[in-house]
Amino acid sequence: MSEYALRFTIELLEDTHTGTGMGRLGLVDDTQSRDQHGRPVIWASTLRGLLREAGEDWLLNLEQAGTAQAQLASRRELLYRLFGPPMNKTVQGQRRGRGVCQIRSLRIDDRNQRRNGGSATPEMFNQWTSTAREVHSRRPMEHTLRTVETAAAGLQLRGEIRWRCSADEAEQIAQSVQGCLQRITAVGSGKTRGLGRIRLCDVSCIEITEGTHADPQAEWLRPLQQMPAETPVLLDVALRNLEPLLLVTTTYASNLNDSLDHLPGGTLRGAILHWIAERDSTLSERLADPLQFRVTNAYVLDPEPLRDDQPLASAVAASLGDWQTLPAPLSLRAFKAGVGPSVHPPAEQKPLPWWARADSSGDFLGQRDERDAIAEVDRPDGTGLRKRIKASEYLVRSGDGGAWRRVRPRMGVVLRNRVPTERIDPHDRGRDTQHGFQEDALFSEQVIWDGQVYLCRLWFASREVAEHFGRLAAPLFTGDPATRSWLRVGRGGRPVRVEASQWQAAPSASSSPAADTSQPAAGADYVTVTLTSDLIGRTRWLTFATAPTTADWLRWFRRAAQDAGIDLSLPKDDTITIDPDRTILETTDVYG
Repeated sequence: MSEYALRFTIELLEDTHTGTGMGRLGLVDDTQSRDQHGRPVIWASTLRGLLREAGEDWLLNLEQAGTAQAQLASRRELLYRLFGPPMNKTVQGQRRGRGVCQIRSLRIDDRNQRRNGGSATPEMFNQWTSTAREVHSRRPMEHTLRTVETAAAGLQLRGEIRWRCSADEAEQIAQSVQGCLQRITAVGSGKTRGLGRIRLCDVSCIEITEGTHADPQAEWLRPLQQMPAETPVLLDVALRNLEPLLLVTTTYASNLNDSLDHLPGGTLRGAILHWIAERDSTLSERLADPLQFRVTNAYVLDPEPLRDDQPLASAVAASLGDWQTLPAPLSLRAFKAGVGPSVHPPAEQKPLPWWARADSSGDFLGQRDERDAIAEVDRPDGTGLRKRIKASEYLVRSGDGGAWRRVRPRMGVVLRNRVPTERIDPHDRGRDTQHGFQEDALFSEQVIWDGQVYLCRLWFASREVAEHFGRLAAPLFTGDPATRSWLRVGRGGRPVRVEASQWQAAPSASSSPAADTSQPAAGADYVTVTLTSDLIGRTRWLTFATAPTTADWLRWFRRAAQDAGIDLSLPKDDTITIDPDRTILETTDVYG
């Protein structure tokens, strides 16, 4: 089986409005969808729905032309397999699930925006003001004046659709995907008034053959083959999300679906195992054992978004194993904006509220006079007016001696509209009775903006397991970044691409800091342990431990060291105590 990519460009022949459902400052009643740079965008979910709707119209035309029911059923099954079934569960034979096609949002080509620094310009948008008319009259109707923002005609947006199939059905699927795309003649609202007309151009379908990665695979596996056979192996991976990611934090839907600001290790592990299972079920079953394969959380390495054709900095890619990322400790205290050490001379300061003043200069830890609450516990005034920093901040550094830098992922909110079932159910379209009909419903999604780089670490129990994984997963890690395979992460299986990777041997018991049993330095009577990810701990009675005891912590440490193959020598339980004044412990509900 091979992977295929359909790359295309659409040109807006008329002004187009793919609305957000939100206005702006009372000047515009409905704004145009924008990406994080403020440029027009047509989201992948919109394009997926248009492709499925075009396919359903195609099926209706074939049915009216007298096509056999068996052939129609086969085409409908293929359509739902590619783009996923519609929302209505009453369609006969339909099963909920996402389609095999991975679709990217339609965006303005970065290469055409270099002169503007990649940001939006006023020429990209127009505003149309209209009103309804009175019945049997040309007079404007009262209270119907509204202004709508549109993407200007003439803009060109690029998109990409990927799928994986066997060689026998490759031609049929390519024709189906391209046929559905060609049947889309308009996008957005106001189609009956001539808005949203588009023209398809620069269509190319290429085959991304997974067997063509032999040479890059050999180069990529060479450092791995030089390691001892039985030693655990680590693979440092830099990931980049190609689309905004939604990683919901709860099962209870509301007007705003909150998202995590990092990529959980369980989510990434599931995405990798799903990719492996489609190619080798035996290896995926072996890697499903947590004693053979584990994945850490992926924390933001660089929140500055990369362009589509912009690679990861070579200095970062070459020394990926030296970079460290972790959540900011809960004991870290810092001044609020405008509070604390003076940034400007007193004569230059203005009487602004604290939320409008600039932060102290510098993003490196220590430049804002941060303090550690645990270290200052014996000094009541040690932290002063400092407050705990936001939980969404992370610390990044290069090498053991590098300075920690405070970073925060770029998050945004996107307003979504749940489309009525009558528009997407081919069996009930045009009939008086609408089974499973639901009204329009607006809801918001918090997303991780696209283009950010995250760092995670893959752990393998032995070199043999890592070699089996490396030979099969070479399309994910090697070759041209534009032709690498994608992982499916988050709600809707949105694409995530590997930007760089680096093999290294796991630290042994003698070199591991956790295995250092030497006496602490003079004056240091405690050791601080910081969790770099959420801990789900159970007591001896299999209940969740919300107030762990010393015995619980030691039992967990010993078990973690045993799983990692580290000889961790800890003293007896009665020689270690937990100081409540130096403990910061919080619990939260985890959705999984």
